[in-house]
Amino acid sequence: MTYAPPTILAARTFLLDGVPGLTPAEVGIVGDTGHANTGTSYHLGKKQLAANAYSIIESPRDRNGLTDAAAGLDIGDFSFKVRGKTHTLRTFSAWLVAACKAGTADTKDIREVIYSTDGKNVRRWDRLGRRTTGDSSHLFHTHLSYFRDSEKKGKTALFRRYLTETGLLKDE
Repeated sequence: MTYAPPTILAARTFLLDGVPGLTPAEVGIVGDTGHANTGTSYHLGKKQLAANAYSIIESPRDRNGLTDAAAGLDIGDFSFKVRGKTHTLRTFSAWLVAACKAGTADTKDIREVIYSTDGKNVRRWDRLGRRTTGDSSHLFHTHLSYFRDSEKKGKTALFRRYLTETGLLKDE
């Protein structure tokens, strides 16, 4: 059965502890029945995936790292204000995609980001350049997929940098 790997669990805990307004139900790792029925999602591990799932066949980084671990992280809506500036899921998503496009070191293991910056249009940044959109559930949450070979690599540095840049977290 699919499990949440310790590295993504650590990122989830970091987000829940650090981002005001996020609740446990809004930060997900392992897919629900709907994900399992599709058999293709990064929220699923090896035993729940269809043999031709895009999340394993399109990259050797996914094929070579395939275990029963989930490789996805969903982040739900939030809003906080620091020094007069409001930060939301939408502004975070724009920041995240810009960081991925820039190729920052803390984004190298991210395969794709499915998100909305306006609450009307769903977009997808795909490191492999295969897809550009996603389903309407991503109007309300942002999805990150990690290459499966990064299961044991830390995932919190990106979120630490975001919270530091927003001013919510103090430089250490």
